[in-house]
Amino acid sequence: MRRPLALLAGLSAVLLIAAGGCRSGDSRADPTRPKVYRAGQRWDARLLELTPDDERQIEANARFAAGMIEELNDSIESALPHYQAAIHNDPDNEELILDVARKLIQRRRLEDARLLLESVANRPSAPGTLWAWLGTIHSLQGNPKAAIAAHQEAIRRDPDQFRGYQGLCQVYLEGSQPVLALETLQTAARRPNPDAAFLLQVAESMATLQRAHEPVVGDLRPAVIDLLHRIENLKPENTLERLRLGDLYQAQGQGPKALAIYRGLLETQPDLPGLRERLTDIYLRADDSEKAIEQLQGLAASNPTSSFPPFCLGLIALEAKRFDQAAQHFNHALDLDADDVQNHVHLAIALLSQEKVEPALEVLGRARAKFPHHFEIEFYTASALMELKRYDQAVRHLMNAEIIAGATLPGRLNYLFYFQAGIANERSKLYDEAARYFEKAIQLKPDFAEALNYLGYMWAERGEHLDRALQHIRKAVELEPNNGAFLDSLAWVLYQKGKPDEALLHQQRAIELTKEPDATLYDHLGDILHKLNRFDDARDAWRRAFEIEPKPELEEKLRKP
Repeated sequence: MRRPLALLAGLSAVLLIAAGGCRSGDSRADPTRPKVYRAGQRWDARLLELTPDDERQIEANARFAAGMIEELNDSIESALPHYQAAIHNDPDNEELILDVARKLIQRRRLEDARLLLESVANRPSAPGTLWAWLGTIHSLQGNPKAAIAAHQEAIRRDPDQFRGYQGLCQVYLEGSQPVLALETLQTAARRPNPDAAFLLQVAESMATLQRAHEPVVGDLRPAVIDLLHRIENLKPENTLERLRLGDLYQAQGQGPKALAIYRGLLETQPDLPGLRERLTDIYLRADDSEKAIEQLQGLAASNPTSSFPPFCLGLIALEAKRFDQAAQHFNHALDLDADDVQNHVHLAIALLSQEKVEPALEVLGRARAKFPHHFEIEFYTASALMELKRYDQAVRHLMNAEIIAGATLPGRLNYLFYFQAGIANERSKLYDEAARYFEKAIQLKPDFAEALNYLGYMWAERGEHLDRALQHIRKAVELEPNNGAFLDSLAWVLYQKGKPDEALLHQQRAIELTKEPDATLYDHLGDILHKLNRFDDARDAWRRAFEIEPKPELEEKLRKP
Protein backbone atom coordinates (compact mmCIF):
# COMPACT_ATOMS: atom_id res chain seq x y z
CA MET A 1 0.00 0.00 0.00
CA ARG A 2 1.17 3.51 -0.71
CA ARG A 3 1.51 5.91 2.18
CA PRO A 4 0.41 9.52 1.73
CA LEU A 5 3.41 10.95 3.55
CA ALA A 6 5.80 8.82 1.54
CA LEU A 7 4.13 10.09 -1.62
CA LEU A 8 4.50 13.63 -0.36
CA ALA A 9 8.22 13.00 -0.11
CA GLY A 10 8.14 11.77 -3.69
CA LEU A 11 6.24 14.87 -4.71
CA SER A 12 8.87 17.05 -3.05
CA ALA A 13 11.57 15.26 -5.02
CA VAL A 14 9.72 15.90 -8.29
CA LEU A 15 9.30 19.57 -7.44
CA LEU A 16 12.99 19.84 -6.60
CA ILE A 17 13.83 18.42 -9.99
CA ALA A 18 11.43 20.83 -11.67
CA ALA A 19 12.95 23.80 -9.84
CA GLY A 20 16.49 22.90 -10.75
CA GLY A 21 17.28 21.53 -7.32
CA CYS A 22 19.26 18.58 -8.76
CA ARG A 23 22.28 19.18 -11.01
CA SER A 24 24.65 16.76 -12.59
CA GLY A 25 28.35 17.37 -12.85
CA ASP A 26 28.33 15.30 -16.01
CA SER A 27 27.17 17.30 -19.06
CA ARG A 28 26.62 14.19 -21.10
CA ALA A 29 23.01 13.16 -21.60
CA ASP A 30 21.82 10.04 -19.77
CA PRO A 31 18.65 8.63 -21.34
CA THR A 32 17.85 6.64 -18.18
CA ARG A 33 17.63 9.74 -15.95
CA PRO A 34 14.96 12.42 -16.00
CA LYS A 35 16.00 15.68 -17.59
CA VAL A 36 17.21 18.47 -15.33
CA TYR A 37 15.56 21.86 -15.58
CA ARG A 38 17.32 25.06 -14.80
CA ALA A 39 15.89 28.25 -13.42
CA GLY A 40 14.18 30.29 -16.09
CA GLN A 41 13.75 27.33 -18.42
CA ARG A 42 10.24 26.91 -19.84
CA TRP A 43 8.18 24.26 -17.96
CA ASP A 44 6.89 21.39 -20.02
CA ALA A 45 5.44 18.46 -18.10
CA ARG A 46 5.89 16.24 -21.12
CA LEU A 47 9.66 16.51 -20.78
CA LEU A 48 9.41 14.73 -17.38
CA GLU A 49 8.01 11.72 -19.18
CA LEU A 50 5.36 11.22 -16.45
CA THR A 51 2.68 8.62 -17.04
CA PRO A 52 -0.98 9.51 -16.43
CA ASP A 53 -0.85 7.38 -13.27
CA ASP A 54 2.17 9.36 -12.04
CA GLU A 55 0.33 12.60 -12.62
CA ARG A 56 -2.76 11.36 -10.75
CA GLN A 57 -0.65 10.29 -7.79
CA ILE A 58 1.13 13.63 -7.70
CA GLU A 59 -2.21 15.43 -7.88
CA ALA A 60 -3.62 13.13 -5.16
CA ASN A 61 -0.76 13.88 -2.80
CA ALA A 62 -0.83 17.57 -3.53
CA ARG A 63 -4.53 17.67 -2.69
CA PHE A 64 -3.96 15.55 0.43
CA ALA A 65 -1.26 18.00 1.56
CA ALA A 66 -3.57 20.91 0.91
CA GLY A 67 -6.27 19.21 2.97
CA MET A 68 -3.86 18.65 5.85
CA ILE A 69 -2.90 22.31 5.81
CA GLU A 70 -6.56 23.31 6.00
CA GLU A 71 -7.13 20.82 8.80
CA LEU A 72 -4.17 22.15 10.76
CA ASN A 73 -5.92 25.50 10.53
CA ASP A 74 -9.01 23.87 12.11
CA SER A 75 -10.99 24.07 8.89
CA ILE A 76 -12.29 20.59 8.14
CA GLU A 77 -14.91 22.10 5.85
CA SER A 78 -12.17 23.48 3.62
CA ALA A 79 -10.08 20.34 3.94
CA LEU A 80 -12.82 17.92 2.90
CA PRO A 81 -12.91 18.87 -0.83
CA HIS A 82 -9.14 18.43 -1.01
CA TYR A 83 -9.34 15.00 0.62
CA GLN A 84 -12.15 13.94 -1.72
CA ALA A 85 -10.13 15.10 -4.73
CA ALA A 86 -7.09 13.18 -3.44
CA ILE A 87 -9.14 9.99 -3.21
CA HIS A 88 -10.66 10.61 -6.64
CA ASN A 89 -7.17 10.74 -8.12
CA ASP A 90 -5.87 7.74 -6.16
CA PRO A 91 -8.89 5.49 -5.45
CA ASP A 92 -6.75 2.42 -4.75
CA ASN A 93 -4.88 4.03 -1.87
CA GLU A 94 -6.57 2.23 1.03
CA GLU A 95 -4.59 4.01 3.73
CA LEU A 96 -5.45 7.42 2.32
CA ILE A 97 -9.15 6.52 2.12
CA LEU A 98 -9.32 5.14 5.67
CA ASP A 99 -7.35 8.06 7.07
CA VAL A 100 -9.88 10.52 5.65
CA ALA A 101 -12.81 8.33 6.77
CA ARG A 102 -11.44 8.23 10.33
CA LYS A 103 -11.11 12.01 10.39
CA LEU A 104 -14.74 12.36 9.36
CA ILE A 105 -16.00 9.77 11.86
CA GLN A 106 -14.08 11.44 14.69
CA ARG A 107 -15.93 14.67 13.86
CA ARG A 108 -19.26 12.80 13.67
CA ARG A 109 -19.46 13.56 9.95
CA LEU A 110 -20.95 10.12 9.43
CA GLU A 111 -22.88 10.89 6.28
CA ASP A 112 -19.81 12.42 4.61
CA ALA A 113 -17.77 9.35 5.64
CA ARG A 114 -20.44 7.00 4.25
CA LEU A 115 -20.61 8.81 0.90
CA LEU A 116 -16.83 8.86 0.70
CA LEU A 117 -16.49 5.12 1.26
CA GLU A 118 -19.39 4.27 -1.04
CA SER A 119 -17.69 6.25 -3.82
CA VAL A 120 -14.76 3.81 -3.85
CA ALA A 121 -16.00 0.60 -2.19
CA ASN A 122 -17.77 -0.76 -5.29
CA ARG A 123 -14.58 -0.86 -7.31
CA PRO A 124 -13.66 -4.50 -8.08
CA SER A 125 -10.25 -3.96 -6.48
CA ALA A 126 -11.62 -2.37 -3.29
CA PRO A 127 -10.55 -4.43 -0.24
CA GLY A 128 -12.95 -5.82 2.31
CA THR A 129 -11.58 -3.40 4.91
CA LEU A 130 -13.42 -0.52 3.23
CA TRP A 131 -16.67 -2.46 3.41
CA ALA A 132 -16.08 -3.27 7.08
CA TRP A 133 -15.63 0.42 7.81
CA LEU A 134 -18.75 1.16 5.80
CA GLY A 135 -20.62 -1.36 7.94
CA THR A 136 -19.40 0.39 11.08
CA ILE A 137 -20.70 3.70 9.79
CA HIS A 138 -24.10 2.16 8.98
CA SER A 139 -24.26 0.86 12.56
CA LEU A 140 -23.41 4.29 13.95
CA GLN A 141 -26.18 5.73 11.80
CA GLY A 142 -28.68 3.21 13.17
CA ASN A 143 -29.04 1.19 9.99
CA PRO A 144 -28.37 -2.44 11.01
CA LYS A 145 -29.68 -3.95 7.75
CA ALA A 146 -27.17 -1.97 5.68
CA ALA A 147 -24.47 -2.68 8.27
CA ILE A 148 -25.03 -6.44 7.99
CA ALA A 149 -24.88 -6.30 4.19
CA ALA A 150 -21.65 -4.26 4.28
CA HIS A 151 -19.93 -6.61 6.72
CA GLN A 152 -21.04 -9.63 4.71
CA GLU A 153 -19.49 -8.02 1.62
CA ALA A 154 -16.31 -7.39 3.61
CA ILE A 155 -16.16 -11.10 4.45
CA ARG A 156 -16.83 -12.08 0.83
CA ARG A 157 -13.98 -9.91 -0.40
CA ASP A 158 -11.48 -10.73 2.37
CA PRO A 159 -12.60 -13.96 4.08
CA ASP A 160 -9.28 -14.29 5.93
CA GLN A 161 -9.49 -10.82 7.47
CA PHE A 162 -11.31 -10.84 10.82
CA ARG A 163 -12.66 -7.29 10.76
CA GLY A 164 -15.75 -8.21 8.70
CA TYR A 165 -16.69 -11.08 11.03
CA GLN A 166 -16.08 -8.88 14.06
CA GLY A 167 -18.29 -6.10 12.74
CA LEU A 168 -21.06 -8.53 11.81
CA CYS A 169 -20.99 -10.07 15.30
CA GLN A 170 -21.26 -6.62 16.84
CA VAL A 171 -24.34 -5.77 14.77
CA TYR A 172 -26.01 -9.04 15.77
CA LEU A 173 -25.21 -8.50 19.45
CA GLU A 174 -26.54 -4.94 19.34
CA GLY A 175 -29.71 -6.45 17.92
CA SER A 176 -29.89 -9.04 20.74
CA GLN A 177 -29.10 -11.92 18.37
CA PRO A 178 -26.18 -13.76 20.05
CA VAL A 179 -26.95 -17.00 18.20
CA LEU A 180 -26.32 -15.30 14.85
CA ALA A 181 -23.12 -13.82 16.28
CA LEU A 182 -22.04 -17.35 17.24
CA GLU A 183 -22.83 -18.65 13.75
CA THR A 184 -20.65 -15.87 12.31
CA LEU A 185 -17.73 -16.89 14.51
CA GLN A 186 -18.24 -20.54 13.65
CA THR A 187 -18.06 -19.61 9.97
CA ALA A 188 -14.79 -17.79 10.63
CA ALA A 189 -13.44 -20.79 12.53
CA ARG A 190 -14.06 -23.02 9.51
CA ARG A 191 -11.68 -21.08 7.23
CA PRO A 192 -9.33 -23.64 5.64
CA ASN A 193 -5.91 -22.09 6.19
CA PRO A 194 -6.16 -19.26 8.71
CA ASP A 195 -3.12 -17.80 10.40
CA ALA A 196 -2.63 -17.70 14.16
CA ALA A 197 -3.61 -14.01 14.46
CA PHE A 198 -6.98 -14.70 12.78
CA LEU A 199 -7.76 -17.71 14.98
CA LEU A 200 -6.76 -15.80 18.11
CA GLN A 201 -9.33 -13.14 17.29
CA VAL A 202 -11.98 -15.81 16.71
CA ALA A 203 -11.16 -17.53 20.01
CA GLU A 204 -11.14 -14.27 21.98
CA SER A 205 -14.48 -13.24 20.49
CA MET A 206 -16.02 -16.63 21.20
CA ALA A 207 -14.81 -16.56 24.81
CA THR A 208 -16.25 -13.06 25.25
CA LEU A 209 -19.55 -14.19 23.72
CA GLN A 210 -19.84 -17.05 26.21
CA ARG A 211 -19.16 -14.81 29.21
CA ALA A 212 -21.90 -12.41 28.19
CA HIS A 213 -24.49 -14.80 26.72
CA GLU A 214 -23.86 -18.34 28.03
CA PRO A 215 -27.54 -18.98 28.88
CA VAL A 216 -28.36 -18.50 25.17
CA VAL A 217 -25.29 -19.79 23.31
CA GLY A 218 -24.41 -22.59 25.72
CA ASP A 219 -21.00 -23.77 26.87
CA LEU A 220 -18.49 -22.67 24.21
CA ARG A 221 -15.39 -23.74 26.13
CA PRO A 222 -14.82 -26.94 24.12
CA ALA A 223 -14.96 -24.94 20.88
CA VAL A 224 -12.64 -22.27 22.26
CA ILE A 225 -10.14 -24.85 23.52
CA ASP A 226 -10.21 -26.58 20.12
CA LEU A 227 -9.32 -23.24 18.51
CA LEU A 228 -6.48 -22.80 20.99
CA HIS A 229 -5.07 -26.22 20.10
CA ARG A 230 -5.16 -25.26 16.41
CA ILE A 231 -3.32 -22.03 17.18
CA GLU A 232 -0.74 -23.89 19.24
CA ASN A 233 -0.15 -26.31 16.35
CA LEU A 234 0.62 -23.34 14.10
CA LYS A 235 3.54 -22.55 16.47
CA PRO A 236 3.17 -18.76 16.43
CA GLU A 237 6.47 -16.95 16.85
CA ASN A 238 5.04 -13.54 17.62
CA THR A 239 5.55 -12.87 21.34
CA LEU A 240 2.26 -11.08 21.90
CA GLU A 241 0.34 -13.81 20.09
CA ARG A 242 1.92 -16.46 22.31
CA LEU A 243 1.12 -14.39 25.39
CA ARG A 244 -2.51 -14.03 24.28
CA LEU A 245 -2.66 -17.76 23.65
CA GLY A 246 -1.47 -18.44 27.19
CA ASP A 247 -4.01 -15.97 28.59
CA LEU A 248 -6.83 -17.67 26.71
CA TYR A 249 -5.77 -21.10 27.93
CA GLN A 250 -5.69 -19.77 31.50
CA ALA A 251 -9.13 -18.15 31.13
CA GLN A 252 -10.55 -21.46 29.92
CA GLY A 253 -9.24 -23.34 32.95
CA GLN A 254 -6.30 -24.89 31.09
CA GLY A 255 -3.66 -23.90 33.63
CA PRO A 256 -1.00 -26.48 32.61
CA LYS A 257 -1.21 -25.35 28.97
CA ALA A 258 -0.92 -21.69 29.97
CA LEU A 259 1.95 -22.53 32.31
CA ALA A 260 3.91 -24.26 29.53
CA ILE A 261 3.52 -21.24 27.24
CA TYR A 262 4.49 -18.76 29.95
CA ARG A 263 7.52 -20.84 30.92
CA GLY A 264 8.64 -20.96 27.30
CA LEU A 265 8.39 -17.20 27.08
CA LEU A 266 10.26 -16.84 30.37
CA GLU A 267 13.23 -18.73 28.95
CA THR A 268 13.64 -16.35 26.02
CA GLN A 269 12.19 -13.13 27.42
CA PRO A 270 12.46 -13.11 31.22
CA ASP A 271 11.76 -9.37 31.39
CA LEU A 272 8.56 -9.47 29.32
CA PRO A 273 6.10 -7.15 31.10
CA GLY A 274 3.33 -9.01 32.90
CA LEU A 275 4.83 -12.46 32.39
CA ARG A 276 6.02 -13.16 35.93
CA GLU A 277 2.74 -11.76 37.28
CA ARG A 278 0.87 -14.32 35.18
CA LEU A 279 3.09 -17.15 36.42
CA THR A 280 2.61 -15.98 39.98
CA ASP A 281 -1.16 -16.08 39.55
CA ILE A 282 -1.05 -19.63 38.18
CA TYR A 283 1.16 -20.85 41.03
CA LEU A 284 -1.00 -19.18 43.65
CA ARG A 285 -4.14 -20.73 42.19
CA ALA A 286 -2.39 -24.10 42.34
CA ASP A 287 -1.33 -23.47 45.97
CA ASP A 288 2.30 -23.70 44.90
CA SER A 289 3.57 -20.84 47.02
CA GLU A 290 7.24 -21.78 46.63
CA LYS A 291 7.18 -21.29 42.86
CA ALA A 292 5.06 -18.18 43.24
CA ILE A 293 7.67 -16.76 45.62
CA GLU A 294 10.41 -17.64 43.11
CA GLN A 295 8.66 -15.63 40.38
CA LEU A 296 7.99 -12.72 42.71
CA GLN A 297 11.62 -12.62 43.79
CA GLY A 298 12.68 -12.59 40.15
CA LEU A 299 10.22 -9.80 39.47
CA ALA A 300 11.54 -7.82 42.44
CA ALA A 301 15.10 -8.21 41.17
CA SER A 302 14.21 -7.01 37.67
CA ASN A 303 11.95 -4.21 38.90
CA PRO A 304 13.05 -3.19 42.41
CA THR A 305 10.86 -0.08 42.48
CA SER A 306 7.61 -2.01 41.94
CA SER A 307 5.43 -2.57 45.00
CA PHE A 308 3.70 -5.56 43.39
CA PRO A 309 6.26 -8.24 44.39
CA PRO A 310 6.49 -7.36 48.09
CA PHE A 311 2.72 -6.94 48.28
CA CYS A 312 2.14 -10.43 46.86
CA LEU A 313 4.86 -11.88 49.06
CA GLY A 314 3.02 -10.32 51.98
CA LEU A 315 -0.23 -12.00 50.91
CA ILE A 316 1.50 -15.37 50.72
CA ALA A 317 3.03 -14.92 54.18
CA LEU A 318 -0.33 -13.76 55.57
CA GLU A 319 -2.05 -16.85 54.17
CA ALA A 320 0.64 -19.03 55.78
CA LYS A 321 0.12 -17.19 59.11
CA ARG A 322 3.68 -15.87 59.05
CA PHE A 323 2.38 -12.56 60.29
CA ASP A 324 5.69 -10.90 61.18
CA GLN A 325 7.10 -11.70 57.74
CA ALA A 326 3.89 -10.47 56.12
CA ALA A 327 4.16 -7.16 57.96
CA GLN A 328 7.73 -6.71 56.72
CA HIS A 329 6.67 -7.28 53.10
CA PHE A 330 3.67 -4.96 53.36
CA ASN A 331 5.83 -2.29 55.01
CA HIS A 332 8.28 -2.55 52.09
CA ALA A 333 5.41 -2.27 49.60
CA LEU A 334 4.17 0.79 51.46
CA ASP A 335 7.61 2.41 51.31
CA LEU A 336 7.62 1.88 47.53
CA ASP A 337 4.06 3.04 46.93
CA ALA A 338 2.23 5.03 49.57
CA ASP A 339 -0.51 5.90 47.07
CA ASP A 340 -1.89 2.34 47.02
CA VAL A 341 -4.43 2.07 49.81
CA GLN A 342 -4.10 -1.72 49.96
CA ASN A 343 -0.49 -1.41 51.12
CA HIS A 344 -1.76 0.50 54.16
CA VAL A 345 -4.72 -1.79 54.81
CA HIS A 346 -2.79 -5.05 54.57
CA LEU A 347 0.01 -3.80 56.78
CA ALA A 348 -2.65 -3.05 59.38
CA ILE A 349 -4.15 -6.53 58.94
CA ALA A 350 -0.75 -8.15 59.46
CA LEU A 351 -0.21 -6.09 62.60
CA LEU A 352 -3.66 -6.93 63.96
CA SER A 353 -2.94 -10.60 63.31
CA GLN A 354 0.04 -10.24 65.67
CA GLU A 355 -2.17 -8.46 68.24
CA LYS A 356 -0.16 -5.28 67.65
CA VAL A 357 -3.30 -3.20 67.91
CA GLU A 358 -1.86 0.24 68.63
CA PRO A 359 0.66 0.12 65.73
CA ALA A 360 -2.18 -1.05 63.46
CA LEU A 361 -4.28 1.94 64.54
CA GLU A 362 -1.37 4.27 63.75
CA VAL A 363 -1.09 2.84 60.23
CA LEU A 364 -4.84 3.15 59.73
CA GLY A 365 -4.83 6.71 61.08
CA ARG A 366 -2.19 7.77 58.54
CA ALA A 367 -4.13 6.00 55.82
CA ARG A 368 -7.34 7.81 56.78
CA ALA A 369 -5.62 11.17 56.41
CA LYS A 370 -4.62 10.17 52.87
CA PHE A 371 -7.80 8.28 51.94
CA PRO A 372 -10.55 9.93 54.03
CA HIS A 373 -13.52 7.89 52.78
CA HIS A 374 -12.42 4.30 52.45
CA PHE A 375 -14.45 1.29 53.58
CA GLU A 376 -11.61 -1.02 54.61
CA ILE A 377 -9.83 1.67 56.63
CA GLU A 378 -13.00 2.31 58.63
CA PHE A 379 -13.79 -1.40 59.02
CA TYR A 380 -10.35 -2.44 60.27
CA THR A 381 -10.17 0.60 62.52
CA ALA A 382 -13.39 -0.61 64.12
CA SER A 383 -11.91 -4.11 64.48
CA ALA A 384 -8.84 -2.69 66.22
CA LEU A 385 -10.93 -0.58 68.57
CA MET A 386 -13.02 -3.61 69.51
CA GLU A 387 -9.83 -5.43 70.50
CA LEU A 388 -9.17 -2.52 72.84
CA LYS A 389 -12.78 -2.71 74.11
CA ARG A 390 -13.44 0.82 72.85
CA TYR A 391 -16.82 -0.25 71.54
CA ASP A 392 -18.46 3.17 71.25
CA GLN A 393 -15.69 4.35 68.92
CA ALA A 394 -15.88 1.08 66.97
CA VAL A 395 -19.59 1.64 66.38
CA ARG A 396 -18.91 5.07 64.88
CA HIS A 397 -16.33 3.70 62.45
CA LEU A 398 -18.62 0.85 61.45
CA MET A 399 -21.36 3.37 60.75
CA ASN A 400 -18.92 5.30 58.53
CA ALA A 401 -18.01 2.07 56.73
CA GLU A 402 -21.69 1.27 56.19
CA ILE A 403 -22.36 4.71 54.70
CA ILE A 404 -19.34 4.48 52.38
CA ALA A 405 -20.21 0.98 51.20
CA GLY A 406 -23.88 1.81 50.80
CA ALA A 407 -22.99 4.60 48.38
CA THR A 408 -20.26 2.91 46.34
CA LEU A 409 -19.61 -0.71 47.38
CA PRO A 410 -22.88 -2.40 48.43
CA GLY A 411 -21.31 -5.84 48.02
CA ARG A 412 -19.11 -5.15 51.06
CA LEU A 413 -22.19 -5.07 53.28
CA ASN A 414 -22.31 -8.83 53.64
CA TYR A 415 -23.37 -11.04 56.54
CA LEU A 416 -19.93 -10.83 58.19
CA PHE A 417 -20.03 -7.04 58.21
CA TYR A 418 -23.46 -6.98 59.82
CA PHE A 419 -22.40 -9.60 62.36
CA GLN A 420 -19.40 -7.46 63.36
CA ALA A 421 -21.65 -4.41 63.62
CA GLY A 422 -24.07 -6.39 65.76
CA ILE A 423 -21.34 -7.37 68.21
CA ALA A 424 -20.03 -3.79 68.48
CA ASN A 425 -23.51 -2.43 69.18
CA GLU A 426 -24.28 -5.17 71.69
CA ARG A 427 -21.07 -4.45 73.57
CA SER A 428 -22.02 -0.76 73.54
CA LYS A 429 -25.40 -1.73 75.08
CA LEU A 430 -27.24 -0.57 71.95
CA TYR A 431 -29.37 -3.70 71.96
CA ASP A 432 -32.04 -2.69 69.45
CA GLU A 433 -29.38 -1.68 66.92
CA ALA A 434 -27.47 -4.88 67.64
CA ALA A 435 -30.59 -6.97 66.98
CA ARG A 436 -31.19 -5.12 63.71
CA TYR A 437 -27.68 -5.90 62.48
CA PHE A 438 -27.81 -9.55 63.60
CA GLU A 439 -31.13 -10.00 61.80
CA LYS A 440 -29.62 -8.52 58.61
CA ALA A 441 -26.76 -11.00 58.86
CA ILE A 442 -29.24 -13.89 59.30
CA GLN A 443 -31.36 -12.63 56.41
CA LEU A 444 -28.31 -12.72 54.12
CA LYS A 445 -27.16 -16.10 55.46
CA PRO A 446 -30.00 -18.05 57.11
CA ASP A 447 -27.64 -20.84 58.24
CA PHE A 448 -25.21 -18.43 59.95
CA ALA A 449 -25.02 -20.29 63.25
CA GLU A 450 -22.87 -17.71 65.05
CA ALA A 451 -25.36 -14.91 64.39
CA LEU A 452 -28.35 -17.09 65.28
CA ASN A 453 -26.73 -17.99 68.60
CA TYR A 454 -25.49 -14.49 69.41
CA LEU A 455 -28.87 -12.85 68.84
CA GLY A 456 -30.73 -15.61 70.71
CA TYR A 457 -28.38 -15.43 73.68
CA MET A 458 -28.54 -11.61 73.78
CA TRP A 459 -32.32 -11.79 74.04
CA ALA A 460 -32.16 -14.63 76.56
CA GLU A 461 -29.78 -12.64 78.78
CA ARG A 462 -32.20 -9.72 78.75
CA GLY A 463 -35.31 -11.90 79.12
CA GLU A 464 -36.69 -10.55 75.81
CA HIS A 465 -38.32 -12.26 72.81
CA LEU A 466 -37.70 -15.63 74.48
CA ASP A 467 -39.70 -17.65 71.96
CA ARG A 468 -37.77 -16.18 69.02
CA ALA A 469 -34.54 -16.54 70.99
CA LEU A 470 -35.25 -20.25 71.54
CA GLN A 471 -36.06 -20.70 67.84
CA HIS A 472 -32.76 -19.09 66.75
CA ILE A 473 -30.65 -21.01 69.27
CA ARG A 474 -32.24 -24.36 68.45
CA LYS A 475 -31.40 -23.78 64.77
CA ALA A 476 -27.80 -22.93 65.70
CA VAL A 477 -27.53 -26.16 67.73
CA GLU A 478 -28.98 -28.15 64.82
CA LEU A 479 -26.27 -26.72 62.60
CA GLU A 480 -23.50 -27.40 65.17
CA PRO A 481 -24.76 -29.96 67.70
CA ASN A 482 -21.39 -30.31 69.48
CA ASN A 483 -20.79 -26.62 70.02
CA GLY A 484 -20.56 -26.06 73.76
CA ALA A 485 -21.29 -22.32 73.55
CA PHE A 486 -24.49 -22.94 71.59
CA LEU A 487 -25.64 -25.61 74.08
CA ASP A 488 -24.99 -23.15 76.92
CA SER A 489 -27.22 -20.61 75.12
CA LEU A 490 -29.93 -23.25 74.70
CA ALA A 491 -29.76 -24.15 78.38
CA TRP A 492 -29.94 -20.50 79.37
CA VAL A 493 -32.96 -19.61 77.25
CA LEU A 494 -34.77 -22.68 78.63
CA TYR A 495 -33.86 -21.55 82.14
CA GLN A 496 -35.26 -18.10 81.38
CA LYS A 497 -38.44 -19.73 80.10
CA GLY A 498 -38.83 -21.59 83.43
CA LYS A 499 -37.66 -25.00 82.24
CA PRO A 500 -34.65 -25.76 84.51
CA ASP A 501 -34.97 -29.57 84.21
CA GLU A 502 -34.60 -29.43 80.43
CA ALA A 503 -31.94 -26.74 80.73
CA LEU A 504 -29.77 -28.87 83.07
CA LEU A 505 -29.17 -31.61 80.49
CA HIS A 506 -27.94 -29.12 77.86
CA GLN A 507 -25.80 -27.24 80.37
CA GLN A 508 -24.01 -30.39 81.52
CA ARG A 509 -23.43 -31.38 77.92
CA ALA A 510 -22.04 -27.90 77.16
CA ILE A 511 -19.48 -28.26 79.96
CA GLU A 512 -18.47 -31.72 78.73
CA LEU A 513 -17.81 -30.39 75.20
CA THR A 514 -15.87 -27.29 76.28
CA LYS A 515 -12.13 -27.99 76.42
CA GLU A 516 -11.07 -24.99 78.48
CA PRO A 517 -12.93 -24.38 81.77
CA ASP A 518 -15.37 -21.48 81.32
CA ALA A 519 -16.64 -19.41 84.25
CA THR A 520 -19.91 -18.49 82.51
CA LEU A 521 -20.85 -22.12 81.92
CA TYR A 522 -20.35 -23.01 85.63
CA ASP A 523 -22.16 -19.83 86.68
CA HIS A 524 -25.17 -20.84 84.55
CA LEU A 525 -24.97 -24.39 85.92
CA GLY A 526 -25.11 -23.00 89.45
CA ASP A 527 -28.18 -20.87 88.64
CA ILE A 528 -29.99 -23.85 87.07
CA LEU A 529 -29.17 -26.13 90.04
CA HIS A 530 -30.28 -23.46 92.49
CA LYS A 531 -33.58 -23.19 90.63
CA LEU A 532 -33.95 -26.95 91.09
CA ASN A 533 -33.34 -26.52 94.85
CA ARG A 534 -30.03 -28.36 94.66
CA PHE A 535 -28.32 -25.72 96.73
CA ASP A 536 -25.11 -27.54 97.63
CA ASP A 537 -24.53 -28.52 94.00
CA ALA A 538 -25.27 -24.95 92.95
CA ARG A 539 -22.72 -23.61 95.46
CA ASP A 540 -20.10 -26.07 94.13
CA ALA A 541 -20.74 -24.85 90.56
CA TRP A 542 -20.47 -21.19 91.55
CA ARG A 543 -17.28 -21.89 93.52
CA ARG A 544 -15.79 -23.50 90.40
CA ALA A 545 -16.76 -20.44 88.35
CA PHE A 546 -15.18 -18.14 90.93
CA GLU A 547 -11.93 -20.14 90.82
CA ILE A 548 -11.77 -19.70 87.06
CA GLU A 549 -12.69 -16.00 87.04
CA PRO A 550 -13.28 -14.22 90.37
CA LYS A 551 -16.21 -11.80 90.09
CA PRO A 552 -18.12 -9.87 92.75
CA GLU A 553 -21.47 -11.28 91.58
CA LEU A 554 -20.19 -14.82 92.03
CA GLU A 555 -18.91 -13.98 95.49
CA GLU A 556 -22.38 -12.69 96.33
CA LYS A 557 -24.00 -15.90 95.08
CA LEU A 558 -21.67 -17.96 97.24
CA ARG A 559 -22.98 -16.12 100.29
CA LYS A 560 -26.52 -17.29 99.59
CA PRO A 561 -27.98 -19.61 102.22
